[in-house]
Amino acid sequence: MQRAMDSHSSGVCLIHGIFALMEVRAGRSVPVTDQDGKAFEIEYFGSGFLVDGRGIILTNRHVAQPWWNNDAVAPLLARGLKPEFTTLTATFPDHAPARVDPDTIRTSRDPVDLAVFAVSIESVPVLPLRQDDVRNLAGLEIMLMGYPTGLDAILARTEPGIIEDALSTAKDNESPIRELSARGAIRPLPTHGSLNEVTEFKLVYDAVTTSGGSGGPVFGPDGLVIGVNFAMLRGFQGSNFGVPIQYARPLINELKGP
Repeated sequence: MQRAMDSHSSGVCLIHGIFALMEVRAGRSVPVTDQDGKAFEIEYFGSGFLVDGRGIILTNRHVAQPWWNNDAVAPLLARGLKPEFTTLTATFPDHAPARVDPDTIRTSRDPVDLAVFAVSIESVPVLPLRQDDVRNLAGLEIMLMGYPTGLDAILARTEPGIIEDALSTAKDNESPIRELSARGAIRPLPTHGSLNEVTEFKLVYDAVTTSGGSGGPVFGPDGLVIGVNFAMLRGFQGSNFGVPIQYARPLINELKGP
């Protein structure tokens, strides 16, 4: 656990996305606008981590494709509107935001909330994945690492002088993240708990998490990644959920290629 906190935390990234909803008008695809004529966009944050030296990041499908299983967006998609990213970046500690090519996104064929995509990145540690069965870890300590609440938690943990300096130079939606990272303020938050249950498709644990922490790694007691955080039970922090890591391997291999 200590090793994971000291060295592996640099391999956990903040994912920032903004997407618009597009419609076809006069044969052209144009963004849907609000009553003020501005493009209607949805912004969100999530977490991910590096699993291969070629820049492959593992996260949740609902982070890589935030309209997936999204009840708020589903009625609009049913009307024929199409989602399109205007921003999708992954920011590792002490690195500038790396742009994600949406064409590299691959989603799991299994009934689990997993996805991978690729970025161009160097000098970031690849997190070690556990290879054997995790069922014998039930009852032992685990640790989550990610960016719950996105920028809110980062700003809450950052000294006011750094925040003022970073935000004063921000020029667009990506600038605050870029400036905070340049000042060493982008760091994942670790939370600890116990692995209470392991089922075929889920890890169940009581380590605290919330929105923005989705897609972060779940570390076992030996410091190896045993799962990917994907959901919480609202109103009760005693049961949060991760996808067992074995479901990630086919996705990683698919993006790596032969």
